[in-house]
Amino acid sequence: MDIIAGSTSTDDSKEPADDSNDKYADASTEEVLEEYQQFATGVLDRSEGTVQLHTRYIGRLLEHADRSPSRITQDDITSYIGSESDISNATRMNIIGALRVFFRDFLGREVMDAFEMPSISAKPTDVPSKEELQTFYQALENPKYKAAFLFAATSGLRSSELCQLTMGDIDEDKRMLVPDKESSTKQTWLTFYNHEAKEAFE
Repeated sequence: MDIIAGSTSTDDSKEPADDSNDKYADASTEEVLEEYQQFATGVLDRSEGTVQLHTRYIGRLLEHADRSPSRITQDDITSYIGSESDISNATRMNIIGALRVFFRDFLGREVMDAFEMPSISAKPTDVPSKEELQTFYQALENPKYKAAFLFAATSGLRSSELCQLTMGDIDEDKRMLVPDKESSTKQTWLTFYNHEAKEAFE
């Protein structure tokens, strides 16, 4: 699968000739990743999960290329992506997305501009039936898990948002949830849960 668009290229795709202005010339992979994590959370306001995912792929690239990130070329990146064998298009998208943020936003380099995101065709989703969901729910023995299941089923919140809920986020009288979570890429609005979830929560 082609991952670089046509003949598109930039001068930044080639290895820099001078180390004198390379602040990462003597930095370890761990030091680069730590500085990137601080940038991604503090400046870009990315979630912890997103930063961890990005860090994983960036770290693999740095280990694969075995050179300063300021000297990594398109060939290095293509070689790294090719080394991630048997990956899905979704994983390939995650890798390219992570490296775009790293090079473009963190390093101010254009080396990722020529890389295209793979297209993903919609696939049928195997949705469990109502009977299957009821069977699963009845098999839960811990009341806490039953309440969490009903909150997820009736509120529409993401699993990460449910895990971060505090008592201050829950209005029991109105059966309303107001998660205190917002980032530059995602926003959360108030939502409600049903009477069955209310009874399980109590």
